[in-house]
Amino acid sequence: LLSSQLPAVEQAQPGGLYLDLRGLEGKDAEALAICHGQCEAIQRQLRLDATAGVAGNKFSAEAASLSIGPSRVLVLAAGTERAFLDGFPVSVLPVSQDMQRRLQLFGLHGLGQFARLPPAAVLAQFGWEGQQAHLLARGEDNRPLVPGHRERSEQASQQFDPPLDNLE
Repeated sequence: LLSSQLPAVEQAQPGGLYLDLRGLEGKDAEALAICHGQCEAIQRQLRLDATAGVAGNKFSAEAASLSIGPSRVLVLAAGTERAFLDGFPVSVLPVSQDMQRRLQLFGLHGLGQFARLPPAAVLAQFGWEGQQAHLLARGEDNRPLVPGHRERSEQASQQFDPPLDNLE
């Protein structure tokens, strides 16, 4: 449904999508209107409640959508991602169970608490996975949007001259 209306749509977790709203930076009212329209189209055509989180990156947008109720839209202004994520638990980080356990053992329960640690200390203690999680906790997510592939079809045709009746 959304792929036919927007230039780039990526499938996230089941039931989740990332939309490319590039060009609407600083135009929060327009982004809000587009997302409300898409949510209404999903409700009307698919009879599903849709929630939209709009932010400058995937992780912040997903957190925004998870923090509000069904059929609602939340737009995070550019630069507010870190402050917004501050109160979330570390359990929202897309990391392994071992990493979650280690964060708990270190007494790190909130994203804000984790984000305030020095990056060098995080890398030394938690490795590459911890470093990536630390960036997410700080509202920094540089993962690009990877649009899904639409079904493609190709068609070819060839016209031939009409057949000859005889060799002359």
